[in-house]
Amino acid sequence: MLLEWLPATPAQAAEPVSYAIHYGPAGQTLDAEPQATTSAAPYLVEGLSPGTPYHFRVQAIGADGIADCNTVEREATPGPVPECVDYSGVAPILSRCTGCHQGAAAPLGLSLDTYEGLLAGSVRGNTVVACDAAASWLIQKLSDRPPRGVQMPKDDRPLSPGQITWLSRFVEGGARRSCAEVSVCDDRSPPTFAGLAEVKVIDPRTLELHYAPGRDDRTPAESLRYDVWEAELGAAVRFMDPPTRTVTGVTVVRRTVGPGVRLCFAVRARDQADQRDNNTVVTCATTPDAECVMDFEADVRPLLAARCTHCHGGPTPRRHLRLENYEGLLSGGAIRGTVDACDPEGSALMQKIEGRYCGNQMPFDGSPFLSPSERSVLRRWIREGARRSCSASDPCGDTTPPNFLGLNAAVATDAARVELCWDLATDDRSLDDNISYDVYEATRPGEQDFDRPAHYAVTHNRCLVVPAVPEVQSCWVVRARDLAGNRDQNRVERCLTPPGACIDYQAAVQVTFDARCVQCHVGNNPPNGLRWDNYANVTRSNQVRACDPGRSGLLQAIDRCQMPRDTTGDRCERTACLTPSERGRIRGWIDQGAGDVCPGEGCP
Repeated sequence: MLLEWLPATPAQAAEPVSYAIHYGPAGQTLDAEPQATTSAAPYLVEGLSPGTPYHFRVQAIGADGIADCNTVEREATPGPVPECVDYSGVAPILSRCTGCHQGAAAPLGLSLDTYEGLLAGSVRGNTVVACDAAASWLIQKLSDRPPRGVQMPKDDRPLSPGQITWLSRFVEGGARRSCAEVSVCDDRSPPTFAGLAEVKVIDPRTLELHYAPGRDDRTPAESLRYDVWEAELGAAVRFMDPPTRTVTGVTVVRRTVGPGVRLCFAVRARDQADQRDNNTVVTCATTPDAECVMDFEADVRPLLAARCTHCHGGPTPRRHLRLENYEGLLSGGAIRGTVDACDPEGSALMQKIEGRYCGNQMPFDGSPFLSPSERSVLRRWIREGARRSCSASDPCGDTTPPNFLGLNAAVATDAARVELCWDLATDDRSLDDNISYDVYEATRPGEQDFDRPAHYAVTHNRCLVVPAVPEVQSCWVVRARDLAGNRDQNRVERCLTPPGACIDYQAAVQVTFDARCVQCHVGNNPPNGLRWDNYANVTRSNQVRACDPGRSGLLQAIDRCQMPRDTTGDRCERTACLTPSERGRIRGWIDQGAGDVCPGEGCP
């Protein structure tokens, strides 16, 4: 039985954080302890007897642990387990996922707020394999040990076994929109489809793909999927690769592209049983050139949100590279140089997505990687000056650095953090929200290395809180950098030694591992068998010796900048070591006994 309700309001419960589920056969009191609690609707009640009337009541429980006093009950009689579960039966369960998976910027392009989005699937293309739950990515990701990445829903409690069973039954029954449709589970005939008819140039940044609808003997026209492949001029369309996009039930597909590029496309039809036609029609088109057409919010941010921010976002983004917004992209990550305005070839963003930089090609969970049209958008946006919009001044050709007075304050907010503040810089071309502030750190005055990437950076801000080490001196210099990459040369320095304190593992050590190490050192087969994803795995290794930093291999590797891996080899060798404070925190934590909580047992 699936229960649904509207969220509680503060008038009903103090900051409601959960809901108590009471139920029992009709006539039974519901004042006893709840049979279940949940954080949100809907909730699937399992194990009920078919044909038996039940009463149900839901109460909101506030942060104070007190439940509201409503006595509203609803009666329902569960019927027999249905032979067919269609989309209407799983849509309430999938609503648990649509906080993230909806719209154009849904992670991995997977939108679960409509039947069409569910069928279209993600960039992987196998979200729902009708009649085969075991092969369906949707079901695999709901398990406690998914084959890749983390269990879904990502930011909520897992689905119940009954909810997963319900979704599996929907898939096994053919993933039908309605049980009135014929099952496709014994279908072996692909659709009839003539292929792509025309690619229309709408404007310098928009192409439209047009084709006649396909036909199938089992799958309704509105449920047919159309897989799109792309290729750059001179390259063959590779049908053995995953399609770059899939749509459901439509015969016109819009693609955003950069101006002045020639791209070729092919489309194949796929029915609900995953049978695909094999037409080889390829049609090409060239967009006209234009002065400035790419917009960050409209063109770039949705692309990054769909493919990048599930790693490069949140409280501990990988490599400290935050791609959720314009400011984070300009600030850059640990390696910096993520975007060099006007220079796509020199921008680490383009180098990584095209596989031209050390380490793994991005996105990390590819293939498929970004499509030719997506790469053309990013490339052209950078070439146009990486502006928030075309209304901003063009920075290309600018050689004048900002006017900046440097750091004017460094204040310890606690024993492990320092707030650095300055007055905003001015520039003849870059607006305030285009100017970044690069922070260089050293353990002794005057020893900052300005030839390496800055240790920290922030865009359009007057202050930045940086990590510090209790009882260890740190010295900082802040320089302003405009959109064209020009940086002022001030040497204004502030030094500070925070007071002594216990170094908290979760807040001061694991956050560094999360940002710089766990993209490699996690899972069932990590490098050298070392996992840095939680305290138990970190302290289980022989790389951390409590109270003995000198014999801890972890410290030796990070002090020599042999790790993280993205600091070694090729062009990025020794460019993105852990910062002095990050290394100092790990050293201090080991020296204090490598405990998991503060205060720990200490060292003899």
